[in-house]
Order: sequence, then C-alpha cells, then structure tokens
Amino acid sequence: MEKIRIGLCGIGRAGWGMHIGEVALYPDDFEFKGACDTVPERMEAMEKRFPGCKAYPKFEDMINSPEIDLVVVAPPSKFHVEYAVKALEAGKYVLIEKPIGLNVEEAKVLAEADK
Repeated sequence: MEKIRIGLCGIGRAGWGMHIGEVALYPDDFEFKGACDTVPERMEAMEKRFPGCKAYPKFEDMINSPEIDLVVVAPPSKFHVEYAVKALEAGKYVLIEKPIGLNVEEAKVLAEADK
C-alpha cells in the first residue's frame, strides 16, 4: 500500500499540537508532503521535522500539487469551510479540524461541495 500524502493547512495549536503527533504514529501509512501557514517559521519547522515536506505560502499552490492526496484543514475555525471547499474542488480528500463550520449554513455549503 502506498502512503497517503498529506498537506497540512494551519500549523498552530490544532495542526502542530494534535494532527502532527497523530500522523507521526503511523509512518508506514502517512507522510507530510506539504504545509501551509501564515507564519513562515511554522512552515520551516515542518520542513525540518518531516524531510520531503514542502512549505507552501499559498494554500492554492498546496492543494493543486499532485504530491498531495489529503488536505488536513486546521486553521482558525472561520476559515474551515472556505479552505475545505477549495480542497474538495481541487479533487483532494479533506479532513477538517472541528468545527466543520460556524453555523448550519456553512455545514450545508460543505455538504454540497462534497457531492
């Protein structure tokens, strides 16, 4: 089985504090191939910790990379739906840090994009 190649959007509290540690437990199944954040030092830390992980200052560049299979969306909550929809439109699988949206309308937008 090939590894699932992950692009992580948001390398703050949830991204760095939760997702990275969980993914690191399964090195035979997953690998970080991309990281996107507004803080350059966070992206540098990802590149250092995970050789082969590329920093993407622009989210759109990361989701359009053929090196990414799954996008983990973990920025501040107000961006969850926007980034998840963009990743789905780019043909990626998406895992969203909770909450999936800030209200029912956002959840409906996300459900429609998933179709």
